[in-house]
Formats: sequence, structure tokens, C-alpha cells
Amino acid sequence: MSQKLKAGVAGAGKIARVLHLHEWYESPDAELTAVYNGDLSFCQDVVAEYEPKGVVFYDDLDAFLDSGVQAISVCERNNLHASVSIAASKRGIHVLCEKP
Repeated sequence: MSQKLKAGVAGAGKIARVLHLHEWYESPDAELTAVYNGDLSFCQDVVAEYEPKGVVFYDDLDAFLDSGVQAISVCERNNLHASVSIAASKRGIHVLCEKP
């Protein structure tokens, strides 16, 4: 790819930290640019583990989705998967959501 995919992760809990953040961060074809979590204190663990450069953390879903991300992993609580996925899809953002 000549241009890297701008990726984001919605949710900063265990599954995001154990799998999704790592995969986006290590992908040669993607650039992790944004992380959303309703409670920014959860993002402190992400910063401590990955020391991400250029990643912006959001506690506002609309701001996260309007940040220029082209694809997201939805790692929020299960009851929020649909609303986050639909909001992203309406903006033309590709969505990876493991379960409804």
C-alpha cells in the first residue's frame, strides 16, 4: 500500500489492549491514529503499554469518528457494539466488530 490506512479503536478495555491495539499498531499497512473510550482513565494503560506516538485519545464518540479514521475496531462493552458500529458505518468508516 502506498498510503497507510488510518485506524482507530473504540474502547480501551482488555480485548482492545490484548489484541486490537497491538495488531493495528504493528500493522505495516495501517497507522493507529485514534482511540476512543468514554472514560479516559482507561487510556492510561494504553499509553503506559504502547507509548503511542501520534495517537489522539477521545472521550467523545463523534469527535473520534470525525477524526479521519478510515477503519475501526469496536471493543466497547457488548451493549454498545451496535450503536458505535452504526454511527461509524453512516460515516463510511469500515468496522470490525467481533460480535453483536
